Amino acid sequence: MAGLASGSRGWIAPALAMAVLAALFIGATRVKPQGDWLALRIQELERAAPANPPRSIVATRYRGQRVYFVARRCCDFPSALYAADGRLLCHPDGGFIGRDERCADFQLPGPDAEVVWVDPRAVP
Repeated sequence: MAGLASGSRGWIAPALAMAVLAALFIGATRVKPQGDWLALRIQELERAAPANPPRSIVATRYRGQRVYFVARRCCDFPSALYAADGRLLCHPDGGFIGRDERCADFQLPGPDAEVVWVDPRAVP
């Protein structure tokens, strides 16, 4: 969305929530991780305390490349956007600042978006 004002990135969380819910209700299967770094990242997330909403990873395309969006666990923690080789590209939303200018144009869901992983643990 061109022309978004600073701090108006509130659409990412609802869009991600819709993608996660769709994956859960449609019975989407886990996409095979693209490299050891992603499998290790999933293991790290599975060892951490469950979050509400559940943590998730969505694969999509951004600036012509395959990327992985790791959703934030809460408002003051940033999300993360990784390249297919595991390099951290930026933090699209969250944190104290609210967005990272290196990827201010990142939008979710992007083209070919697919849920790679959703934390299956229920949060009380």
